[in-house]
Amino acid sequence: WSLIGISMVGKKRLINIEWSLILVIANEIPGDFIECGVWRSGSSIFVRAVFKALNINDRHVWLTDSFHDLPKAKTNNDNDHWSKKEYLKVSLEEVEENFRSFNLLDNQVHFCKGYFIDSLSRCNVSNIAVLRMDGDMYGSTMD
Repeated sequence: WSLIGISMVGKKRLINIEWSLILVIANEIPGDFIECGVWRSGSSIFVRAVFKALNINDRHVWLTDSFHDLPKAKTNNDNDHWSKKEYLKVSLEEVEENFRSFNLLDNQVHFCKGYFIDSLSRCNVSNIAVLRMDGDMYGSTMD
């Protein structure tokens, strides 16, 4: 992946996300897409683009992230060097601008700001059909 791109997810993983969405839609599985840990939001932008291309208006894209930094290591399974990487610190404003650059920031895109342990309970997601976890830290993934 490129430090200048909007996603660390390569083509194979994007195809996996697309197939997950198509499977959910084809089988009429209710719910939205939620991504926990979004970096510059490339995967979520891709999901919103798929929904738009398929004229899906009843599913939403939820992004949960601190939009600031990574949490400090809390367990022996974590490595604090990730929390010190400046390129991983992406603001909500930058993420919104990335959506805007593809004309995909609309009322189907929602942001839940904060560490997972705090932000997930504040998200008003009624059903989750597809969940993408990219918590970077063991502790935040377990939260």
